[in-house]
Amino acid sequence: MGTGNDYKGVDTYIDNRDNQREAILVVKDKDVTVDGDDLNKTAVMEVDGAGLDFLADDGEYKPPAGGTPSVRVNQLTGTGLVDGGLLTINGGDDSTFDLSAGTGFIVNNYTAPDAPTVLTVPFAGGTGLTVPDLASAPVSRVLIDSNGDVVVITDELTDDDYRDFIVIGSLVHQNQTNITNAVMTPFVALGMFQIVQFISLFGAQNITGNEFTANGSNLTIDKAEGTSWRLGANYALDNKNPNIEDIPSAAALTFLGVYSAASGTELNIIPASTLIDPLVYDDGSGVLNVFGGSGNQATLRHIYFFPASNITVIRIGTFVYSTIDDAVAFADAEIPFVTSDFRRQGYVRTVLAVTKNAVDLSNLSQAVFVQENSVKLS
Repeated sequence: MGTGNDYKGVDTYIDNRDNQREAILVVKDKDVTVDGDDLNKTAVMEVDGAGLDFLADDGEYKPPAGGTPSVRVNQLTGTGLVDGGLLTINGGDDSTFDLSAGTGFIVNNYTAPDAPTVLTVPFAGGTGLTVPDLASAPVSRVLIDSNGDVVVITDELTDDDYRDFIVIGSLVHQNQTNITNAVMTPFVALGMFQIVQFISLFGAQNITGNEFTANGSNLTIDKAEGTSWRLGANYALDNKNPNIEDIPSAAALTFLGVYSAASGTELNIIPASTLIDPLVYDDGSGVLNVFGGSGNQATLRHIYFFPASNITVIRIGTFVYSTIDDAVAFADAEIPFVTSDFRRQGYVRTVLAVTKNAVDLSNLSQAVFVQENSVKLS
């Protein structure tokens, strides 16, 4: 250990309260290594004489204002998944799902900030678990409650849900017959919920690549390889790097389409396809309309990419423009309604301006692909 001005007071204080052994280090200006593998070591940094100070002038231990180090740690801890909890489609029955056993935290650091509680929640998971609203909703969310029970809901998740439940992921069943994708969307034992809450405002983000372009002289599209960021997207593959994933390229890819339901608060789903349909637009009536007029008129298609599930969804445009140049000019201004899942889990990578008479997406007089910025608020 160091001497002189390197350290304030004594070097260590072994705290045996609560049946825990903690080596509390009061450090000034330097990093410290402590011998003893069976000690839980907590380093308290003092910078330029300020910050936390756990020692009185006589070198005796004193708890800091607001609680002990363990209290401070709990105040910074957030509800989330600790280990396990892998969500997959059941191999024998794709109308059901499997969830591996795991552990999570449910943290209450707001009711009594000076006495936060951290509930460790082990859960058994299960195989062949049913989806209650498989036949009536396109997406279900999988959560773990404070008892370790699996909860499946269709409501969009709120901030309170992220505090009160261990969020596992989503099940996509847009055909209302079987599960087509199981998507991990956990908060991976992340602390400081308010910071996580702020990060969530940005939704998923593109880092590199993943541009959508014409496949050739046809109405199909390709996607380049790239990397994306989203909370928990890569957890199932690498829990040390849970948020950033590498995504392969795809040629003549299959995509889903969506447009507004008559309610204006939900989306209707167009079955999976490989062909862009340039003849329709979304007028908000709940039914796609073929627009009249010149073949040179154009509409927009916002191409959303969902990195965790590697799904592409095209949002049908809501305006008809006189020319393709007019459509390109409004690529960032036209913002059609989407649900919160689009903002949390996906992002607009490309906006396609396409004329009514388009048959060749590689022809710039018929189609223009506008690539969006890599980091952008959803």
